[in-house]
Amino acid sequence: MIKRATLLIACLVLPASTLATEMNGIRYADYVGFETKWKLVTTRYRTDNRELRFVYANPIAAKAIEAGAKVYPKGAVFAKIAYLAQPDPAFESSLGPSQTRRIQLMVKDPQKYKEHRGWGYALFTHDGKVNPEPEKDQVNACSACHDLVPERDYVFSQSFNRHTAPAQLFQFDHVEVERSILPAELRGQVPETFSKLLMIKSQLTKSVFQGTLDELKPGLARLAATEKKAVVFLSDDKKKFSLVFPEDLTTDCDDEGAKGISLVSVTSLLDGRVNKAQFCQALAR
Repeated sequence: MIKRATLLIACLVLPASTLATEMNGIRYADYVGFETKWKLVTTRYRTDNRELRFVYANPIAAKAIEAGAKVYPKGAVFAKIAYLAQPDPAFESSLGPSQTRRIQLMVKDPQKYKEHRGWGYALFTHDGKVNPEPEKDQVNACSACHDLVPERDYVFSQSFNRHTAPAQLFQFDHVEVERSILPAELRGQVPETFSKLLMIKSQLTKSVFQGTLDELKPGLARLAATEKKAVVFLSDDKKKFSLVFPEDLTTDCDDEGAKGISLVSVTSLLDGRVNKAQFCQALAR
């Protein structure tokens, strides 16, 4: 039986260095210095990896977002700089931007990017280089992520100065599967006590890169804590996965003063290894 679970994600890519400085027909050199020329639209803070993001809009996009446009015109561009957020030694209760981690561009051209609802996506390292993962996978994954907000013309950002209703959280289908059907590498990561798992069913499984897996973990954790079951997101090629399962159903933990459940996450990495972590997930009140 298919159920529904709530997950909210945003597009991410991990930094690396290569020689290429152009992606998806978008040249990094054409946008250097945008942060000093364009309007700052909004900020975002990623709680899972302590990443502080600043989103800028070129004049075309800024005019459209302030007017509350339902569809952005050709030539609209959004640019995002992501920084690692770290405590300020002089003001320890605050977090400030530290090193630059990545730069992301989103360009509107309905004809050129017809395959992705009129938007072109490009992801660069802090020095304008393209990451080593296949370009098609990165672009498809970003497009699938932005498909969560069609009512905003696939743009997550909203203006500081304009009150807009929050978007409804996207609903991912999930289905219960037998542990035995999983690929051997993944099956070996699932404790034998979980003979069945909840598997996410989504278009995101078609094009997966490392950021997809990283950003899915909070949603998988919420589902695992709520259902008290193992939850897995597996790419269609069966090579990439993010798994979260309860470590112990009999012992409570404390998540910043809230009652929680101890969970374990296991995420596949590009080099064939896995990243494994134990953490406390607060239970919904």
